[in-house]
Amino acid sequence: TSVVATLFVLYDFARQVGGEDVTVSLLIPPGAEPHSFEPSPRDVVAVRKADVFFYGGKAMDPWAERLVAQTSGKGPVIADASRGIELLYAGEAHVHGDEGNHHEASPGDGIDPSGGDQDRGHADPHFWLDPVRALTMVDTIRDALTAADPAHGASYAERARVLKNELKALDEEIRHTLARRIGNIIIFGGHNMWRYFAARYGLEFLSPYPGFSPEAEPQGRRLVELTELMRTRGLSVIYHEERIDPKTARVLAEATGARLEVLHGAHNVSPEEIEAGVSYISLMKENLATLQTDPGLFPDSAE
Repeated sequence: TSVVATLFVLYDFARQVGGEDVTVSLLIPPGAEPHSFEPSPRDVVAVRKADVFFYGGKAMDPWAERLVAQTSGKGPVIADASRGIELLYAGEAHVHGDEGNHHEASPGDGIDPSGGDQDRGHADPHFWLDPVRALTMVDTIRDALTAADPAHGASYAERARVLKNELKALDEEIRHTLARRIGNIIIFGGHNMWRYFAARYGLEFLSPYPGFSPEAEPQGRRLVELTELMRTRGLSVIYHEERIDPKTARVLAEATGARLEVLHGAHNVSPEEIEAGVSYISLMKENLATLQTDPGLFPDSAE
């Protein structure tokens, strides 16, 4: 069964659920930026020839909906990975702590984590960064593979069960680790992509970017606010995303003396990472290990 996936996380999950019964290709080339991707005629042909096509939903892959509309006749089984997932929207009240437990007032409360209302009404497409929501993605992938290849349905179901157990264990590991934290504020110098993770685990990711795309421009007043917050709170780490020039994070680092660290969003990976066999779960564990080196979060971390 041939599978085409847009995002690395979908590629990874499809490989794990499909196992030896599928051949999976990543439509967006390794190392490319998914938010600005536009398919070539060759990509359109690849999707039409596939048995299954996974994409990240309208908010993440708007071009995919156009491509799907062009797929006439006997095309692939098409699966929107955001189906059945409760999405967060810009301008919503920020949720703290396990999807609804409200928190006491904190020093970051004066700064809107969504970065203002420029994107009000737009869905945040980064739902896979919540391992609990990722469980629903695995179900979607299992069901689509089974629809395309019923003969191997039992194998897909068993591999999906194994992957879901691994995701549940990841969620538990993150919860257990973050239970030791002393702070909640994380300064992220990249685009607004960590709201699902923040909502699940009771963290505040503050970004100077108003939107959910790396092409958004950082807001000058937000940079000033975040610089002041870092100084008053003694925050010494600034995070940024993978594979994109962290120029905004560098501005904050130069103003505050903070160090830079990467949090990987699992949109896409480098060819070297593909070769090394990285997975969504391994990337999330790397992120957790990185957070544990932040003195603003963990009392026993080293500078």
